[in-house]
Amino acid sequence: MQQRAAGPGIGVAEERAWRLGCRPDGPLIIDVDATLITAHSEKDGAAATYKRGFGFHPMMAYLDLPTGPAGGVPLAGLLRAGNAGASTAADHIDVLDQALAQLPQEVAADGEILVRCDSAGATHELLDYGRQARMRFSVGLHLSETVRAAILAVADRLDARPER
Repeated sequence: MQQRAAGPGIGVAEERAWRLGCRPDGPLIIDVDATLITAHSEKDGAAATYKRGFGFHPMMAYLDLPTGPAGGVPLAGLLRAGNAGASTAADHIDVLDQALAQLPQEVAADGEILVRCDSAGATHELLDYGRQARMRFSVGLHLSETVRAAILAVADRLDARPER
């Protein structure tokens, strides 16, 4: 049970607005995140959630506009059952592709794009996909002492290299 939330008409309107100069300065920041929505009855496609509730787990993509509405401008979404996995790379990539399709073609192809997501987006598949598409990523995740020590060890080795 997956349904797309945005249609091609949005992209046409945004492209016209961008041609008139309504475009953010700097890189385009696309936030990709999922949220839980509780259903109080057995709606079609609703399922048990990882937080022991019942409902949906849609994944959304928003264009962050510093001077725009709080939360950004919705670009794309994927309605998913409540039991959908949080770190499903295929869903992240699908929503990101939908979001990019809403941007003017030349912007999506040549613009500087930064994709932000939480730890659910910290998958090789998603990050490799973004890297191949020349997108930058900012992925938030819990920094355990083990991971912190490993990062510092790499940094120490890099600092110890002789200059060329």
